[in-house]
Amino acid sequence: MKNEEKLIITITNILASNQRRLGLEGVENKLYLEYFRNLIEGTYARYQQKVVILIDEYDKPILDNITNIERAKETIETLKSLYSVIKNLDEYIRFVFLTGVCKFSKTGI
Repeated sequence: MKNEEKLIITITNILASNQRRLGLEGVENKLYLEYFRNLIEGTYARYQQKVVILIDEYDKPILDNITNIERAKETIETLKSLYSVIKNLDEYIRFVFLTGVCKFSKTGI
């Protein structure tokens, strides 16, 4: 299994776990982006409040692959896709707080 596949499976599992924890209907066998979108929209609909998103160590997958430039670039693209969901759902979001492991000045995310 490729590194990016493992990352996507991990992201999907985290999102699915949060959906279950919040009592939301899951989106089975969908892309991680759809899980994330469903989690944000579903939370907003269920609680009738804008969503707060907290992402700890957003850059850890990049740091884990920093010695392999090609893998690091793939990881950046995967994370960019994930975080683009946030931008497209601004109407449902109160605020987003991301923390990082390293002091990256520019990661392209």
